Order: sequence, then structure tokens, then C-alpha cells
Amino acid sequence: MRNSYPDAETRLENIYKRLGTRSPSCVACAETDPRCMELHHIAGQAQHDDLAIVCRNCHRKFSDAQYDRTATDAAHPTMEVIGHYLVGLADLFRMLAERLAEFGEWLLASASLMASPEVAS
Repeated sequence: MRNSYPDAETRLENIYKRLGTRSPSCVACAETDPRCMELHHIAGQAQHDDLAIVCRNCHRKFSDAQYDRTATDAAHPTMEVIGHYLVGLADLFRMLAERLAEFGEWLLASASLMASPEVAS
């Protein structure tokens, strides 16, 4: 039986085409394996078409948060779209801030381990 899937190189090229870049990186955690990347609708798929590249793990986290903010029959649909968009951006920034804080703490801990008695005097 012949394999009906494209070869690895073709699959990778298809991923790059879908993501729109040859160097994808998760905007939240910096994962860079293209096979792990997905496109996330920042405001939710039903609200707006703007996308962010995220890994599958982060995508699940962002999408789960969006499920708690379902669309309504708002009297002002434009305001609802903007609201979903802003909250979606805040979700991205919140996760990014967590990663920045973790990296900053790691740098501080690493710097203190590298300090030698000669440098301190």
C-alpha cells in the first residue's frame, strides 16, 4: 500500500505557506518548531479575521479563554467585536508578560550565580 501523504519537505512547505512565514515563532512562548504552529484568531473566529501565530499548547489556552466570552446579539456589534479584540490582545500580552517575568527572574538568578568575589570588590 502506497503512502498518500506528501513527503516531509512538502508538508513543511505547506506549513510555511499556511503560516505566511518561513521562520514561525509562537508569540507567547517562542516555540519555533513549524510543525507545532497554528493560526489563532485574536478576537475569536466569529469576530475578526486577524491572526497570530501560536503553538498548539498556547492556542489551546487562548481558545479556551475565548469560549468563556461567547458572542451575543449585541445592540452594538462593532463595540462587541472591538471588545473581543481587545480582550484577545490582553490574553496575548498577559501570557507574554508571564514569559518575560520568568526570563527576567532566570537572568537575575543566573547573574547572581556567576558573580565572583573579585567582581564584588
